[in-house]
Amino acid sequence: MVLLLANALGWAGIGLYNLIHVRRRPQLELCAQPAVPPTVSILVPARNEAGRILAPCLRSLLAQDYPYFEVIAIDDRSTDATAAILADFAARDNRLRVVAGSDPPPGWIGKTHALHCGLATAQGDWIVGTDADMLWAPDLLRHAVAAAEAGPVDLLTLLPRDSAAASGARFVMPIAAWMILTIHPPLATNNPRDPRALGCGGFLMLRREALDAVGGYAAIAGDVADDVALAERVKQTGRRLFCGFAPDRLATPMYGSTAELWAGFRKNALRGVRHSLPRALGSLLALGVGSLLPVVLAVGWAVLALLGQVACHPLGTLAAVATVSQMLAFGPVHREYGNRWWAALTVPFGFAVMAGVLAAAAWRAARGQTVSWRGREVAARRSPPPRGEGPR
Repeated sequence: MVLLLANALGWAGIGLYNLIHVRRRPQLELCAQPAVPPTVSILVPARNEAGRILAPCLRSLLAQDYPYFEVIAIDDRSTDATAAILADFAARDNRLRVVAGSDPPPGWIGKTHALHCGLATAQGDWIVGTDADMLWAPDLLRHAVAAAEAGPVDLLTLLPRDSAAASGARFVMPIAAWMILTIHPPLATNNPRDPRALGCGGFLMLRREALDAVGGYAAIAGDVADDVALAERVKQTGRRLFCGFAPDRLATPMYGSTAELWAGFRKNALRGVRHSLPRALGSLLALGVGSLLPVVLAVGWAVLALLGQVACHPLGTLAAVATVSQMLAFGPVHREYGNRWWAALTVPFGFAVMAGVLAAAAWRAARGQTVSWRGREVAARRSPPPRGEGPR
């Protein structure tokens, strides 16, 4: 009884937190353009992207109204028509160059190695890492460079709008994103006194000098969460970061299905709990007790009541109140992701999927198994801290 009461009150508090923080999330601001615009190199790793939105992505990159930029697409050993699509675009626009990637050496993640290959030919003062499923508004790069120069900041990363609208992933993604942003709040990233840092691989722009200072992409060679790892490295050098939202200028159908979301988050889940099985089990316990237990009790009580097996009982009532409180708490989050009000009813489903993701990642790690991503087996590793530095 006490646990369920605390659960209901806790979700009410989380709902208030969500309502306040959704409105406080930093946005990409429109700033005056620098007198001398710096050059920018956009790196686009692409592996087996022909069946997704590679062509629209490239069109959006090449449609930028910024005066001085180049696009370097890295074909990361694709086995589909990705290379042909890249070659066709490069033949029609000389701002796009295609680099043939190679299999990653031992200890490297495929995407990070592809970025490393692209960086070797990049000429820009700023380097932007992006994904091959991102859609940029024509003025995105111009506003991002202006905001970074005006900051001034050395790393600017933007969180996109998830445009996936036809699969179960759109109900899980708000929960997954909420969990990530609770651990790594953008406001903490932007605070130079806070050691936490968040990077988003869909748009991660940093000064070439800052990237070189941390050792380039080689510094995060084997880290499955390359974007977060790079942001952490840059912040550890004392440089300033900005993490913000740009829903009107950056969008992606990140995961086309719940199965894709499962695979994507499974490879990052163990890093999120710092590669600690006790932390993983603790997180699973928290998800089970905090989210799933009230739902199971409420549904079980309702079924038994309908069958005439039990009468009204305070335990069932409290479980129902806690379940409704949980759903209401995520109304603002689902609304931010473009879902209708009734999507809040799917919150227990979202938490159940994320609990399954964490359990699967922990199980594979406990058995010494790797996870598969884009046709490659990868180990759920976290980059060690820079030499001479420890956690701060």
